Amino acid sequence: ILGCLLTPCSGRVVIQGQPVDYSRKAETIGLRRTQIGFVFQQGQLLPFLTMEENVRIVGRNAGLGREEIKSRTDELMARVNVSHLRHKTPRQASRGEKQRVAIVRALIHRPKIILADEPTAALDWENGKTVMGLLTEIGERENCILLTVTHDIRLANMFTRRFHIDQGIVSEA
Repeated sequence: ILGCLLTPCSGRVVIQGQPVDYSRKAETIGLRRTQIGFVFQQGQLLPFLTMEENVRIVGRNAGLGREEIKSRTDELMARVNVSHLRHKTPRQASRGEKQRVAIVRALIHRPKIILADEPTAALDWENGKTVMGLLTEIGERENCILLTVTHDIRLANMFTRRFHIDQGIVSEA
């Protein structure tokens, strides 16, 4: 619902001070393109694009200029150690490499909200720490909210606020 992919049954969602009107499809698409970054558990990269193209398409859809897209892509790919993959397709990369590119894709347009579903599940602990460090650093630097779902207690302990869901009951940990 917060990612503007599903419509709530009741209540309302406010993003950047504006209530989301889910009945206006163009508005919700615009919010996803400019305000929200998604990191899916399986990456969800487009297989017919190169890794760099998978990142750049999000920047273009968000309305960033060519030079900004290039510079952000270069910076972020280097930060998560995937620059060497820029001209490869997802089929030519490991699961962990694909996930790191997916994280770059989520950050390229400087979203105000990053929704991450098990963002480090495909990574070893060292790469996971690097990626989470990048996500939290960018979140703080760019005043962005990072919401992460994880089963990894080590990852959960990196956050200042944690919530636990047990049998449908949400409580602050």
